Amino acid sequence: SCAIKDFSYNNFFEFYSDLVKRIIALNCAELSGVYSVNSKYKDSDRTKVLNSIEKLQHMQAELRSEIKKESQFNRKVELNVQIKSISKQIEHQKACI
Repeated sequence: SCAIKDFSYNNFFEFYSDLVKRIIALNCAELSGVYSVNSKYKDSDRTKVLNSIEKLQHMQAELRSEIKKESQFNRKVELNVQIKSISKQIEHQKACI
């Protein structure tokens, strides 16, 4: 799908747009496991979801590092519940790609 001969040659903007669509589809495929250039969602929406997932994954990583540093068991449980909640949000977002 990323073969340049398959891109639009009407003008440079359309050529660039085809390239961007394929990059977005590739990033979505890394998360969902399905590569689809022509999705039912707009590219801008897919980009927003990708950014949201990236932020959630970053928050999740920060919470995991906090768990390692925490000595109180009850606080570890609270952090773990937050991580599980973020995991559910990530899975929900992946379904929207």
